[in-house]
Amino acid sequence: MTVTRNLLRERTASGEVLVGVIPPFISEEAVEYFGLLGFDWILLDGEHGPVGVETCYSLVRAADAVGLATVVRVPANEPWLVLSYAESGVDAVLVPHVVDAASAGRLVSSLRYPPGGTRGAMSGSRAANYGLTQTSSHYFSAVEGHAQPMAMIEDVEALNRLEELAAVDGLDSFLIGPGDLAMSMGRPGGFDDPEVRAEVHRAATVLASAGKVVGTVVSSSDSAAAAIEAGVRLVAVGAGGPIASGMRDLIRAIRG
Repeated sequence: MTVTRNLLRERTASGEVLVGVIPPFISEEAVEYFGLLGFDWILLDGEHGPVGVETCYSLVRAADAVGLATVVRVPANEPWLVLSYAESGVDAVLVPHVVDAASAGRLVSSLRYPPGGTRGAMSGSRAANYGLTQTSSHYFSAVEGHAQPMAMIEDVEALNRLEELAAVDGLDSFLIGPGDLAMSMGRPGGFDDPEVRAEVHRAATVLASAGKVVGTVVSSSDSAAAAIEAGVRLVAVGAGGPIASGMRDLIRAIRG
């Protein structure tokens, strides 16, 4: 009997650093491309990007084909919406602006079946391999294969409640967003502002010390090294800048 797998959970269990990509544009081909390029995971954006539920299904299928773990950022912390994305078979559902134990608990409950949560029972979804590879009871109990909740830390309020958030049962993964965090700290555009980065590293240290898997977005190998030193294990890079920079350099070289 074959139960569903969660690539992200399997890989983070080893404690290794996983490099993820935030694509500047999205399609099944782009997902395949980044997977074959060597990234470990990909962020599919339904908050700031065009990834709706139906699109998410296609993108997760493409990622599965090349062994690329998937994280989808949903637009809001609504149980019905979280569930819709989770049934695609995505590895993690990332909810933006989680600021306290109540919002964190809402996310966890949305992805847990009763009695530990409120997720509706469906053992024939894509997340359950359409019910073809295991029984319903096996699927519902195979928690390690289910989509995992991931909370996005990007507000000063959340920074002030890190211990509270770390204590929420069932919430084992966090992604710290320096862009919105900079905005919340009164430094719009201060992605790499020293004080913003200091807070990112402090949050990572607190959460990692509590045994949580922590991710963040970096802009260079140096900022990645500093984040890893602070306890980050999911390192995300935006692909738009490097692609544009490389192409512009090539254009200049050819024209020159």
